[in-house]
Amino acid sequence: MRDAIGHAGLGDGGQHPLGFGHRIPERLLAEHGLARARGGDRDRGVRIAGRADVDDVDVRPCDDCFPVGRRLFGDTDELVNRRTVAALGAKLTPIVCIGETLDEREGNQTLEVLDRQIKVGLDGMTGDQIGSLVVAYEPVWAIGTGRNATPEQAGEAHAHIRQRLRQWFGADAAEHCHVIYGGSVKPDNIGELVALPDVDGALVGGASLDIKGFFDIVAKSRGRAV
Repeated sequence: MRDAIGHAGLGDGGQHPLGFGHRIPERLLAEHGLARARGGDRDRGVRIAGRADVDDVDVRPCDDCFPVGRRLFGDTDELVNRRTVAALGAKLTPIVCIGETLDEREGNQTLEVLDRQIKVGLDGMTGDQIGSLVVAYEPVWAIGTGRNATPEQAGEAHAHIRQRLRQWFGADAAEHCHVIYGGSVKPDNIGELVALPDVDGALVGGASLDIKGFFDIVAKSRGRAV
């Protein structure tokens, strides 16, 4: 499996066209000081171990904020910002996940929500830092539901994210930052998604548990994902 991941581009010096949506078990994270914040203990949310401390669990990209965590665990955009800064300081590659709920989508608030999450979640970062991380657009209503954004919806969101990165952090930052799509990614929709000009790849969740399906996703992404 690791050979397949390497071939797909993960951990090869900064290229991240495909990623797993599953996390390292909480027990293992706790042993390395990486436990997720719960309840009122917000400081735990920014306890990021140094790279040497997590090399033995082969951590490269680091999923910084799963969108539903904002609802289930009370994660705020400010907390995402603190985690991202801490992860960068530990020489990890944060995957900063952003996306709207179904109510926000139906209320025509998607772009407004993305603006807030980008502006606050990435506040104070330099263009070089932005260029070194991964931003994942994950509409909350598409995570684990079997529903996925249409190519038109994903294309609009990704183009908007890229535009804001360019506007707020500079052209180089927008060019080098990997903006990937997550949300019910499957073999039958990956081709249309990664063909979109501002979609650099995918964050694969449940589909990565099906070995054949995951390899189909990898195969259909070759030559298209950044």
